[in-house]
Amino acid sequence: MTERRLIFRIDYLLAALALILGLAGVALINSATHSRPLEGLWLKQLFVLGAGTVVMLIVGMINYRLFVRLAIPIYVIVLGMLFFLAIFGRAAGGARSWFAFGGLNLQPSEFVKIALILILAKAFAAIERSYLTLADMWRPLAIAGVPIALTAVQPDLGTAITMVPLLMGIAVVAGLRFRAVVALLLIGLILFTFAWMFVLKDYQKERLRSFLDPDDDPTHSGYQIQQSLIAIGSGGLTGKGLFLGSQSQLNFVPAQHTDFIFSVLGEELGFVSVVGILMLFAAFFARALLPLRDVHDVAGIYIVVGAVSFLAFQAVINILMSIGMFPTTGVPLPFLSYGGSSLLSNMIAVGLIISVYAYRDAK
Repeated sequence: MTERRLIFRIDYLLAALALILGLAGVALINSATHSRPLEGLWLKQLFVLGAGTVVMLIVGMINYRLFVRLAIPIYVIVLGMLFFLAIFGRAAGGARSWFAFGGLNLQPSEFVKIALILILAKAFAAIERSYLTLADMWRPLAIAGVPIALTAVQPDLGTAITMVPLLMGIAVVAGLRFRAVVALLLIGLILFTFAWMFVLKDYQKERLRSFLDPDDDPTHSGYQIQQSLIAIGSGGLTGKGLFLGSQSQLNFVPAQHTDFIFSVLGEELGFVSVVGILMLFAAFFARALLPLRDVHDVAGIYIVVGAVSFLAFQAVINILMSIGMFPTTGVPLPFLSYGGSSLLSNMIAVGLIISVYAYRDAK
């Protein structure tokens, strides 16, 4: 494929939708932090968004098959970072999830998702069968299970959870039978019961209890949900205006620039803007999936499905969490929540989707 032809094959609309969502996030982060000690975080987010856009386009211009061939070393490097993190990582908020480099923090678990997309696409593409049984899943489960376990013990249960739909999305598209899906769900239920009894910490259990009954714990875990609901409900149709939300500006909502950025959107820009953001997400996912029928390489199909699965899952879970319909898990809203590692991994995922469509006819 010539360079000139490649330029015209880049999906600039998909890239533009990701960039617009990212810019909306920068504006909301600015409002959520401008009157707090965290003032200026929006500049860091804007810098990462700019760098991420460049990286997204570079990844989109490279044949995705090269990334698939390099999937194993990429996976090993990321696993090495997780092991290294357990020893030298920065502890914050009760979790050891970041490396600190000057004023910047790197969260390796966010890049695990990219490594998993590539190596699972490679693994499932190697299974040349029209349908999969539970016996075919042992290798993909082992591949995904190691980084999920390493992330969960940091502990960063929220990020670990987002890797599960990535695996299941690819598996279902690869032909996993319904009986195998049910069996995996039952295994997951058993593992959750074991984790509840022996692995989960008290504060993680409290989050689930407060989700079921926020009024039972109004000053701790249930506080975030209550304040988020108040903020979103008070925004009305058009909102109170950017930088003018009482809940946001008086810092009633904890983590409002990260996990609860949706509450800032609802309070300050209102229902109309909430619908607008939801429509942008819908347009983004539709644009990412609709051309999939023209892709005939199964590895490329699995890359697109894996990227869309974890991005869509995070978006749905974060919004449900903000309106009190899911326990507080620490899952960021893609493109909008503050977090350089999360934003950069999101943009790389978009770059992989762009690459699949740009090179779908290449040998």
